[in-house]
Amino acid sequence: MRTLNFEVGRHRYTVRFVNEAESYMELLPSHADFVVAEPSDDPLFELTVSDDLPISPEGEFEAIDPIIGDNGIYEIARYADGSYHLRLSRSDGKLAAVMLCDDRFRHCRVMLCSDILAVRRYGMDNSVLIAYAYAGIYRNVLLIHASVAVVDGRAYAFLGNSGTGKSTHCELWLRHIKGASRLNDDNPVVEILADGTVWLYGSPWSGKTPVYKREGYHAGGFLRLHQAPSNSIQRLSVLEAYASLLGAVNGMEWDEALNAAIRRAIIAVVGRTACYDMHCLPDEEAARMSFSTMASDGRP
Repeated sequence: MRTLNFEVGRHRYTVRFVNEAESYMELLPSHADFVVAEPSDDPLFELTVSDDLPISPEGEFEAIDPIIGDNGIYEIARYADGSYHLRLSRSDGKLAAVMLCDDRFRHCRVMLCSDILAVRRYGMDNSVLIAYAYAGIYRNVLLIHASVAVVDGRAYAFLGNSGTGKSTHCELWLRHIKGASRLNDDNPVVEILADGTVWLYGSPWSGKTPVYKREGYHAGGFLRLHQAPSNSIQRLSVLEAYASLLGAVNGMEWDEALNAAIRRAIIAVVGRTACYDMHCLPDEEAARMSFSTMASDGRP
């Protein structure tokens, strides 16, 4: 069995391949910079890749409505002990992987279901993402949908529904804000550290923009974007900020323990980091307005 260890944010996890001939670089190319030599004594999760899992759930289970996203379909079954059976298919309907997880996603098994490399890569990458996202929630780690820019050692996350201009606003910062760089363009990590500070980290998941940085920065603020004919920005109350950040986290409405952990983490984040709402055009003025507001006011 081949064992590999990775570190994303401040947490390490282990991936094991029963078939030692499997090439992790082919299956997880965006993880290359996140490989570490030593495992954790208390890994975020452990995931084993084998070829002996049932394609369909067995025994008594609750069938959950499938999650249908832009790039795939997750079919979900939940057993009485809280564990999960998931089938991960691409948007073209090709079954990519079957995944078995315990109730807190700390121990996972995956079977890749295709001989086509692109489909296998989809299944492997999404299996690790699912394990990280849901195991992390129980440790105050949130994987959010956002684009993140870094300026002067602080990270600023841009939130919004698909098509609202998260990536575009980040590009405007890169173009018009001196010293700005991109940390991630789709799935950055938010973590509340032991001292109560909130940090943003890069991850191996960055959508269509290949930005895979093993870096982390103190969070300077969260900004939810809306397209509008003019530019305006306002700081949100804690309650408004909670609702705004909740919309950026993928939960499981049927899993109360998981959702309670999400709520606790978000409450901790918005109690320590400023959050804003912006209606804007995709222009230089919007970028300068959001930066100047958050950089000067971005404290709890």
